[in-house]
Amino acid sequence: MKNSEVFLSTYQEIEEYFQRELDSSHHLRFYEMVNRMKKKSAAVRRYEFDLREYADLRNAITHGNMGEDVAIAEPHDKVVEDLQKIRDQIVAPPVITKIVTHDVKTIDGSMRFSDALGLMKEHGYGQLPVYEEEQYQGIFNGEIVMRWLRSNHKREVLKMNQVTVNEIIDSDSAQSHQVIFKPRAASVLDIQETVERYTDKQYRLQAIIITENGKPTEKPLTIITSADLPLIFE
Repeated sequence: MKNSEVFLSTYQEIEEYFQRELDSSHHLRFYEMVNRMKKKSAAVRRYEFDLREYADLRNAITHGNMGEDVAIAEPHDKVVEDLQKIRDQIVAPPVITKIVTHDVKTIDGSMRFSDALGLMKEHGYGQLPVYEEEQYQGIFNGEIVMRWLRSNHKREVLKMNQVTVNEIIDSDSAQSHQVIFKPRAASVLDIQETVERYTDKQYRLQAIIITENGKPTEKPLTIITSADLPLIFE
């Protein structure tokens, strides 16, 4: 097949996908579909400019046909490959649960501070989500421990050994800003976008917890931490 034929076929796949997703009862121009789809698709937001550029190229090719088998312009190989890549990201985006597959170790808020630290040290856990009766309570990690120790450095060792995980996370003002929940169906681009959005925030994003529907009342399926970022952004 000619590059123009592959390009137009790929473009049509994207266009038809937009039409299905928007379920519009009347014809929408491609530009308008892009505007609407970017509200619900991380891939469309990422490739919005490219989609508009390729829409213009598509018009140049189809409006300039001089014959049934002859196009006025043939897209470069790289253009066709790029559009196919964009189609794959939009129509069948790779989901994060295919990339990050960690088992999640959770702890109860009543666990002693010293026991939680021992668990982290023994198994190398960087982040321990805290749950009570399947309800997310907070995140326990080294950064939170250091903040707590700085604020309580005068407390006797005996008292510190009696402190529970709940006491530590309840005293941590950053708790509500450090963890985001995403659904199992979240794409890799969704996660990239979330990480980028939190880069300039006052509090560093500690983890993204994946559940069935992205709710803190659901069992965590996997957890994404800073250690996973090279894999996610490769």
